[in-house]
Amino acid sequence: MCTWRDDANIAGGRASIHWVTKGEHRGLTDFYAGRQQYELFEPLEPLGGNPTLAYGSYNGRDTGFCQVLVGATDELAFQVGIGQSRDKIGTVDPCQVARRVGGMMLETMRGGS
Repeated sequence: MCTWRDDANIAGGRASIHWVTKGEHRGLTDFYAGRQQYELFEPLEPLGGNPTLAYGSYNGRDTGFCQVLVGATDELAFQVGIGQSRDKIGTVDPCQVARRVGGMMLETMRGGS
């Protein structure tokens, strides 16, 4: 897991990225199979052909929080969690911010960095 947070600002934002090891390592398939357990389950526009969805046990968009899953392969996915700073809550959809961070992660992986 990789986490970034703005400790210098009490109202700061945070982001985390980690590989998902849930289920039988079938990428997003396990999440689609269990979709009824999530309050938020919304497929998003794919990232460079990679399936992407916003999900969570609760819908935290109003409070600036969102988790997005990105299918890296048929067997592997990663999650991006975003907590917006207070000044950004309500101005930008946190799920779209998380999706954007997921795109940066894919670019980094494809670049071999």
